[in-house]
Amino acid sequence: MLKKYFLPVLVLFSAACSLILPGCKPREEELQTSGGLEFSADTVKFDTVFTTLRTVTKRLWVYNRNPKGVNVDLVTLDQPVASSYTLIINGDLKQTASNLFIRGEDSLLILVRAKLPDNGQNAPNKPFVQEEKLNFRTNGQDQHVLLRSFGQNIYLHDNVNLPCNAVWTNDRPHVLYGDVVVPQGCVLRIKPGARIYAHAGLDAQHAALGH
Repeated sequence: MLKKYFLPVLVLFSAACSLILPGCKPREEELQTSGGLEFSADTVKFDTVFTTLRTVTKRLWVYNRNPKGVNVDLVTLDQPVASSYTLIINGDLKQTASNLFIRGEDSLLILVRAKLPDNGQNAPNKPFVQEEKLNFRTNGQDQHVLLRSFGQNIYLHDNVNLPCNAVWTNDRPHVLYGDVVVPQGCVLRIKPGARIYAHAGLDAQHAALGH
């Protein structure tokens, strides 16, 4: 007899929950008021970043391991306006975000890119380090992930006609983009030890090289 009435009672309870009790919701959508976040890495690292050029995109996953949802009050860089890093948070290009809800046992994706300024140093074998914190505040708890880049100042030759009898020194790497043209009848002199990097699609024309 108990089995006969079990299904109708279950259906009745579900209807009552949706119509009478609007607070009834899946557990992962309930709000967790304590606890923090976990991250796929404690540091997002970019190796050998040529200054003034954008890097590849790195992924950072932000996990809510709690059974209930959490509200991330704030996500921001240390210097959101003047940062060398660019963020895409949950699909939106922004340096700061607030009130991001992450369901229980769910995650949030942040994409990170870097573009470092030239710091004026000529040190081909000594990359400089540029760091910044990506900060999170959840339930009054502050956490951060470190963004770290190893920058290298360069001479950028981008779609350029080189001057006649140009000399490339060895105090910085030379990075070539697009069309790099040595005028006919001219010579490009490259100092010993100079490092040269060519981007895909380079078209070097009329190249007469000297030392």
